Amino acid sequence: LLNNLYVCSLYPSRDGSLWAGLWSGGLFHLVGDRITSYGLEDGLSDLVILALCEDREGGLWIGTYGGGLNYYREGRFTRYGPAQGLSATFVTAIVQDRQGHLWVGTSGGGLSSLIDGRFQVYTRQQGLGSDYIRTLYEDTGGCLWVGTAGGLSRYRHGRFAAITTQHGLPDNVISQVLEDDQG
Repeated sequence: LLNNLYVCSLYPSRDGSLWAGLWSGGLFHLVGDRITSYGLEDGLSDLVILALCEDREGGLWIGTYGGGLNYYREGRFTRYGPAQGLSATFVTAIVQDRQGHLWVGTSGGGLSSLIDGRFQVYTRQQGLGSDYIRTLYEDTGGCLWVGTAGGLSRYRHGRFAAITTQHGLPDNVISQVLEDDQG
């Protein structure tokens, strides 16, 4: 079923199943040897799935190429876009922090945070290295790291600090952030 399709994102669920977001193929859920596919006819806003994140409640947040953010829970999709306060419809990264806040990285719209049902938008004006977000990561100390097309940004205590090639990075395009065993 998944032959010849480009997988953009994978997310292992806490229940042991696997979610797969495809380029032009929609969303797939693999449970044991059973595969369920989801597309536009099921309520998904776009077939290009770039980012996936399971929240504390077991719902799945889905970032799309032009259809904004989708939330899937109990067999139903809910869409979020600019009309709901999301900064852009091209969602590239999603993470839920330890406080339960959802962070949504976009391409061109900066970073949106969903807190208590409302989006707060952060851009270069608030200290991000770029409004083109590529990856998000919360470290063990609770800092949010934002990989952008203009360097690495750290969000701590309500403020952003940008780290770029001027600070020693080999490149300003940050595609992944990981934490080693020492934190």
